[in-house]
Amino acid sequence: MDTTKLLAGAASAEVVIPAEAFPLDGFVGVHDNIYIRVLLLRAGEQAALFTIDTTNLPERIVNSLAAYITEKTGTPKEHVWGIYTHSTGLPHTGMGGPGGPGGPEGKLPSEVGNGALVEEAVLKAGRKAVDRAAAELREAQLSLQTGATTVNCCRDVWTRDGWWQGMDPNGPSDKSLNVLRFADEGNQTIAMVYSLGLMPEVMEGAKLSWGGRLVTADLCGVANRLIERELGGTALFCPGPSGDQNPVKKAKYAAVAPDGSW
Repeated sequence: MDTTKLLAGAASAEVVIPAEAFPLDGFVGVHDNIYIRVLLLRAGEQAALFTIDTTNLPERIVNSLAAYITEKTGTPKEHVWGIYTHSTGLPHTGMGGPGGPGGPEGKLPSEVGNGALVEEAVLKAGRKAVDRAAAELREAQLSLQTGATTVNCCRDVWTRDGWWQGMDPNGPSDKSLNVLRFADEGNQTIAMVYSLGLMPEVMEGAKLSWGGRLVTADLCGVANRLIERELGGTALFCPGPSGDQNPVKKAKYAAVAPDGSW
């Protein structure tokens, strides 16, 4: 094998959260399932990237999936990167500390166990996505493009109580969209890795009429599905610096009144 050639394989797997995991952290069911997506690369050295539509990514999940990737592909653990999209449309994955699945103070015992069910679903989907990506490894070409989007805006607004989170379309906002495309010899898309400074939380705080929330991959989930449908391959969203960047439209956000209150 020519080790100087770039090989790439990518795949996704649906994280199926069982019904018995609910209620959990205010969530009562699923609107659309989240996904874990994996990109494997080889060109002399080996590397892997996985993204997941979660609010957080505990170290133990990263370590578990990195170990599986190493076992399956030989990729060194230190060459594996795990990224969460920071979608707030689901409970925190593995709601405990470094000791294992659990819950912070104030959580009901049933919610602690339910959190473990979510974590198990994540790991199961992760292993499935790795297997699929490994089976898809093939010679690839890499290209880079930079564009722009208007989907994000500054969320910092001034109130009489100081700065708070809202919508300021005139505030500082980086609109650049960076895209890495991996394509095979027939120019068929293997993977699209794209980055934008944005917290993809359109549905943050949205509740059913009686108060429960539904799991959703939110904005990046919709974007990924659209890219995969229209361009093929696997789409991996990697959030850039996004602490002050919200979607231009949200289901719920703080609005500043004329008197400066919110």
